[in-house]
Amino acid sequence: IDNDIVEDRNLKTQNYLMEHLGKPKSEMTKMILSRTIKKLSYTSINKRITKDNLPKFENDSLIIDCFDNSESRELLYNIKNVSVLHAGFNPEFIGEIIWNENYSVPGKITSPIDICTLNAAGSFIRMFSAILSNVVIDYIDENIKNEFIIKKYQITKFYMFEISN
Repeated sequence: IDNDIVEDRNLKTQNYLMEHLGKPKSEMTKMILSRTIKKLSYTSINKRITKDNLPKFENDSLIIDCFDNSESRELLYNIKNVSVLHAGFNPEFIGEIIWNENYSVPGKITSPIDICTLNAAGSFIRMFSAILSNVVIDYIDENIKNEFIIKKYQITKFYMFEISN
């Protein structure tokens, strides 16, 4: 779910290519993911979500929340019949990857700094993305929910639990 398009500033910090410029992020992310993890099906939603237009999700859905605003994060947090994984970071290079069961929606996100413009952001975001990818793969393959806090390249795995069927 994203209503943004791929911009030039996204190229150094996100997994987009020049050919993705000007195209919807949700569509390009779906394309990248479907090439990487083929055993899943993906849905791309190219719009800003509100309480009035929030899509219905099937019970076996996995939603990965990477929104940069509290309002959208709150909407996903309140969905209770699906697995929601919240992932985010700030310009101080502090990130979290937390499942809905343990997540607290942050207050209004108001940083004048765009992390994509910081010199060290590319390395941090690639590391963060790799950890997030592993959390998703562990969930899909092993039915395990891992959670992490990353503080300036210090990684803390603080919670793991298996899901019973």
